[in-house]
Amino acid sequence: MRACFSQINPGNTNYTQFNEVWEREFQCSITDDDTIPLCDEFGKDRTERCRCRGDEDFNDIPLPPNINYPYDAATVYANALNFLTTSNCVRLSGGDYCNLTELTSETLFIAAAQSGFRGQTGDISFNRTNPDRRRTILFVLLTRY
Repeated sequence: MRACFSQINPGNTNYTQFNEVWEREFQCSITDDDTIPLCDEFGKDRTERCRCRGDEDFNDIPLPPNINYPYDAATVYANALNFLTTSNCVRLSGGDYCNLTELTSETLFIAAAQSGFRGQTGDISFNRTNPDRRRTILFVLLTRY
């Protein structure tokens, strides 16, 4: 995430809300108005309105600790998608997924439930036999269908 964010700035993105995020995080205003003073180097102590320098860097901002949960969730499905699309013949519990011509959300869901890896928040895996943190809503949904 840091690598991605460090490559974007208000001058090279079309995301309309990005400027608002930039101004909030760096406590500066994106403007060409020379009457507004240019900000000093970025620090958490910017209190007066100042003009963004353009060299602010998201790597200088600490990531919130809860960012790891959506990162792990996205990684579960990215791994499942990679598994299904890079294997010629995939056999998963609950079905034969050899020679898929169509990828459905149900297939992706089944592959995600059978994946496991060491995530940012700990071991990520789903288990139908041990009632622990891995027995989630994913387990409940899979056993219903």
